[in-house]
Amino acid sequence: MRHPFRHAAEDGFDTPEWFGKQPWCNGRIGTAGGSYVGWTQWAAAPEGSQYLKAMVPIVPFCNAYDIAYDGGAFQPALMMGPGSALGGARMTRDNIFSRTFCFLPSVDFDKQFQNEVFYLEHWVKHSTHNDYWKRRGISREAFDNVALPVSNIGDWYDIFSKVTLEMTNGVRSESDNRALRREQFSVIGPWTHGVGRSKVGTGVTSVGDPP
Repeated sequence: MRHPFRHAAEDGFDTPEWFGKQPWCNGRIGTAGGSYVGWTQWAAAPEGSQYLKAMVPIVPFCNAYDIAYDGGAFQPALMMGPGSALGGARMTRDNIFSRTFCFLPSVDFDKQFQNEVFYLEHWVKHSTHNDYWKRRGISREAFDNVALPVSNIGDWYDIFSKVTLEMTNGVRSESDNRALRREQFSVIGPWTHGVGRSKVGTGVTSVGDPP
């Protein structure tokens, strides 16, 4: 992947537009998937493909900058780990903490791999919420244009638990389609980032039926 986050909205619109026009498609498309794939669904939702009828994003996030610079500090374990894998670079469990994450300077992090991952350098250099990151996120105003049912699935012990609820509530309060405001839901369960893989608590909370 050459540009993570950058073209999710455009690609997420074009894909159902293509599928929906195929003779074997009934024109009603639903999407589901977790983490980055949860993000790609949300990124495309405001674009409003006529064929996209429902989404089930699992442990999604909203803005790449918020996970890259949580609280203003760069998050190397979160960004460099999955970021390196997306670029085809491999980390081994034997030296991931003793060597890989000790590599400095951070801006040259990808130089230690056989496959250099150029965008890791960009993530370090763009340390503020500038235009680079704004093109890799969903603005609050974009919730106005979301006009399809969405059921978010999240985890109380997940790094994206807060934003999972924020996106549901954002569409409920901002969508121009008032009828669709009532079709936004969140289900939050006792899991970590891998939904259903490991139970770390009890109880499932469903958020729905807004006034």
